[in-house]
Amino acid sequence: MMIFRKVAILGAGLLGASLGGALKKFGAAQTVDVWSRSKSTRDKCAAKPWCDNVSETPALCVQDADLVVLCATISAIEEHMKLISSAVKPGSIITDVGSTKAWLCKAGENVFKNSGGIFVGSHPMAGSDKSGPDYADADLFVGRPCFIAVKSGADAKTLEAAGKLKMLWESVGSVVRIVDPRLHDRIVARISHLPHILAANLSALTGEQKDSADLAFAASSGFKDTTRVAGGNPEIWKSIISTNKDEIVCALSDYAEKLGQFIEALKVSDFEKTTAVLEAGRLFRNSLDSQER
Repeated sequence: MMIFRKVAILGAGLLGASLGGALKKFGAAQTVDVWSRSKSTRDKCAAKPWCDNVSETPALCVQDADLVVLCATISAIEEHMKLISSAVKPGSIITDVGSTKAWLCKAGENVFKNSGGIFVGSHPMAGSDKSGPDYADADLFVGRPCFIAVKSGADAKTLEAAGKLKMLWESVGSVVRIVDPRLHDRIVARISHLPHILAANLSALTGEQKDSADLAFAASSGFKDTTRVAGGNPEIWKSIISTNKDEIVCALSDYAEKLGQFIEALKVSDFEKTTAVLEAGRLFRNSLDSQER
C-alpha cells in the first residue's frame, strides 16, 4: 500500500539504503530519492533498482518530498535539518533513525517550526555488524521494534504525522510503539546504551591485563557474545552517549548498585543471594526468547 508519493532519504548507509529497498519492495513509496555525502555512495545507490533519483545536495533531494528520512549519525542530523529547513514543502513530514530522541525531537521542533515541515522522531531498532549500502537488506526491519517519539500534548498535525509514520514503519515489517521522547531515551539507555558501555568496559579491562594475550587466546563464544557490541564505531557512540547522558548515568548507577550488592554478598559467602541474582537473570533472559513481536 502506497503511503507516501515521494520519500527523500538523506544518508544512504546500511539503514538508509535498506529503507529505500524496503519502501519499494513493500510498495510504501512511489519514488525514492537519495542524497549522501559520499559520491561513491551516491553512485552505488544510483545503480540500485529501488533508487529513482540521486541528488547532489540535501536541499535538492527534499524538494517536493512528502517524507524526509534523516539517516545520518546523530551528530550530523541537526546539521542536515538546518540544510533542508527552507527547502521542505509545507506539510512535509521529517523523521530520523537516531538512537536518542528527546534531544533530536527538541532540535527538530526548533528547526522546522517556521518552515511548515513537521518533525516526528523515529527509531527503528534494526542493524547489522556490517555498514554501508553494500550490505543493505530490504527485510532488515521485518519483526524489529520501532519507536515513534511524540511528546504528550502534541498538536493534531503532529499526531497525524505520527500516525502516517506508524503506517510506514509497519508496512516495511516493523513492530511500532509511539512513546514520549523521554521514555524512549530511558528505555534505550537500559537495553541498548548500557549493554554497549558494559561490553566496551569489559573488553577494555581485559585488554589492559598483563596476561591479555593469554586471555585473548582463551576467549571463546561466551566472552565474544557478551562483548560483540563493543565493536561499534566509538565516534558514533560518542554522539549517542552525549545526547542521552542523564539517562545513561541513571542506568549505570542502578547497575553499579546491583553489582555492588553482588560483590558484598560474595565477600561474606552469601551464595544464596548470588544464586538468586543468577536465577533472576536467567528467567528474564529466557523470557526474551519466548516473546513474539
